Amino acid sequence: MGGRRFHAEQLRRLTGLDVGEGQATDLLNDLRAFQRRLEQSGAVATDAVAARRWLTEVFEPGMARAHAAIGGVGDPIQAYADLLEVRWLLSERAGRDVGDEPALVALAHREAPIASAARMAVAETPTGQLPAVAPVEGPPDSSPAPSAWDL
Repeated sequence: MGGRRFHAEQLRRLTGLDVGEGQATDLLNDLRAFQRRLEQSGAVATDAVAARRWLTEVFEPGMARAHAAIGGVGDPIQAYADLLEVRWLLSERAGRDVGDEPALVALAHREAPIASAARMAVAETPTGQLPAVAPVEGPPDSSPAPSAWDL
């Protein structure tokens, strides 16, 4: 019986990446597709070899490009997961694999398809110091505070 982090644990074991279950599922699918392409080309494609090559040939450069496309904001791994999702949605719409370039353009221009989680904005506003609250002048209120039943 698999746990709630089955894909995350499998990805961590293969690549060392520690991500959430949703990201792990997408990344493992990408890794497996890369492994199939290796096998079809006649290359040795054990899980360990495919994982190592996927990290250096696909994931790391793709993550850097996706993160740059969104202005270097947010989590780079999430940027790559968004790239995979946008590429898939654009490919579904086109009826063929459109590749990374149209997906990177869509991410850069914030034009991801409606169904994409990549449309969610990352809001990381800095927090400032809150102003001090001045005490209320005057006699203390001696009436009892209303209870939840009074409201």
